[in-house]
Amino acid sequence: MSVAKFLKNETTHLHSKIDDHLLLKQLVSPDLDPYQYRLVLEAIGCWLSMLKPLFVPLSNAPVQKIDLKLGRLSKDLATLGSHLKVNSTHFDVPKLSVPALWGAHYVIEGSSLGGVFLAPRIETTLSRQDVTLFYRGDGEQTRPEWINTQVELETNLKSTNDFEEALFGASYSFELLYQILDNVLAESQLIRSAQ
Repeated sequence: MSVAKFLKNETTHLHSKIDDHLLLKQLVSPDLDPYQYRLVLEAIGCWLSMLKPLFVPLSNAPVQKIDLKLGRLSKDLATLGSHLKVNSTHFDVPKLSVPALWGAHYVIEGSSLGGVFLAPRIETTLSRQDVTLFYRGDGEQTRPEWINTQVELETNLKSTNDFEEALFGASYSFELLYQILDNVLAESQLIRSAQ
């Protein structure tokens, strides 16, 4: 079984948990508004910013990819009148092994692939195309980038232990994103109730 298929099978429940999060469900809602969309971008930006330093031992390529994603996301936030906010004080970010980093990389690149499918829907719902640079990703290159990620996984992860460590990294990435989404949602509800 390929590493990507193994990770997909073993993290399906976590992927579903993320898809079912109240904030992310808004992305496919006909009632999505710019405020809700901004909250999602802020959460994802925090997530990517927290994961980015972990990738330094791996290579420059994943770090550069995250920088590109964060650049696009920051432009979208600026267009929405906000900026990237990283509040990592609520989260424990452990050092990950190299195989675990590949698992986290799988989640990040998989989310980019999913984003390409969400972009047109977000643009239609918000009636604007100037706030989906992040979700548009690398455009037509997103699918080849995903295929390249699968090749990288196969090249770098060989043993059963590598697979298990990659699963840990992927699971950790999903769980961290969920925690950040919960935190952003709770903070937004506090702000709204105080108004």
